[in-house]
Amino acid sequence: MARFKIIQSDPAIYKEQIIDFWNENLPGTPVERFEWMLENPAGSAIWFFAFEEEKNELVGTISIMTRQMFLNKKPLKAGIVGDYMVSKAYRVFGPALSMQKKVLESMSLYGFDYVYTIPNDASLKMNERAGYINAVKLLHFVKPINSSRYFYKYFNSKLSAYIGYVFDFVLRIFSKESYLFSNNQCDEVESANDSFDVLWAEVKNLEKGLIGDHSSDYINWRYFKNPISSFRLLTLRSRSEEKLLGYLVFSIVDDKVDIYDILTLKKSYKDKLLKKVIQLARCEKCQSIYIRLPEVSKDITNLRKFMFFNADNDMAVLVSGKEVSIFNQWLFTEGDRNI
Repeated sequence: MARFKIIQSDPAIYKEQIIDFWNENLPGTPVERFEWMLENPAGSAIWFFAFEEEKNELVGTISIMTRQMFLNKKPLKAGIVGDYMVSKAYRVFGPALSMQKKVLESMSLYGFDYVYTIPNDASLKMNERAGYINAVKLLHFVKPINSSRYFYKYFNSKLSAYIGYVFDFVLRIFSKESYLFSNNQCDEVESANDSFDVLWAEVKNLEKGLIGDHSSDYINWRYFKNPISSFRLLTLRSRSEEKLLGYLVFSIVDDKVDIYDILTLKKSYKDKLLKKVIQLARCEKCQSIYIRLPEVSKDITNLRKFMFFNADNDMAVLVSGKEVSIFNQWLFTEGDRNI
């Protein structure tokens, strides 16, 4: 049976091999992601590499992306474990488990208070064997915008269009956005400026629980320098003072809207941003809107008032650290994932 050694090393040495692993395991990953991971304002990604000892062949990789977090204003250093890739020839009796164990053994060495990963179903049990604790269940929600497409598999196009129109009309009558009125200004902007830092400082002092960094530096790096997806940014401001009251980050791919981040001073501001993104989805003839939240999130009840439904694509967050229970207080957004 093959033996493996796991090392931490400068990823620049193995850049070409990392790109080859992406092409094999995560096809479509742009080459530019390599540099992007090193430019994280919270700290460059840390990479581990697995070698088959006899041939000294690189057969696996795993990375940790730093995520600055705060628990009741106290800073914590978290790591998002990803880029978990093993050569096809070594996926059975290979270094997969050893790589995850190496990450957990090394986390304190690199100053991490916690590391977490969101595995697929195939690797969930293996990650638990490595030492992670299944700490958070993420629920996936969908709001239909153009329901006729859902009915095409059951009816002809004309009947599907009619049923979809009626269904959408009924949903709209009962949806909260139909009864919301706002005297605030909602605009789409291309990047985050200093006003985002003022908002973040206020929210950080108000929010109780675990929350990731939402500084302008992080927002611009995470979304607007990201080579993988194209993101858009909605802002809500008071008309009198032009003070930033909140923002929402989203993307549109294949006529589907994904909400990645939402941060506001008040719950009512969050409602106004949700209304705006729903209006935008209708104007751009999107099919649906998706958002992912922890099972314990207080926002779920409100989402249902906007006619969001369970999308049956739940995920588990596995965590390692001293007090994993703090993740029950996590104000998670999709932006807390490793993309």
